Amino acid sequence: IMALAAAVGQAFLSAFIEVVLDRLASPELVDFIRGKKVDVNLVQRLKTTLYAVEVVLNDAEQKQFKDSA
Repeated sequence: IMALAAAVGQAFLSAFIEVVLDRLASPELVDFIRGKKVDVNLVQRLKTTLYAVEVVLNDAEQKQFKDSA
């Protein structure tokens, strides 16, 4: 049961990060950031970090399914 809960949690987190990345790439957010004088470089660094986290989560998810089989 713990393995199933972990798998569901990882899938949820992976999907959440994907949605966040999609939102960060939206033109509306870019316009908002420019209007608020937010440092675009910081947003780009956040996107890069989230992409890296997504890669690690996907790898962990694949290993978990491979190990449970």
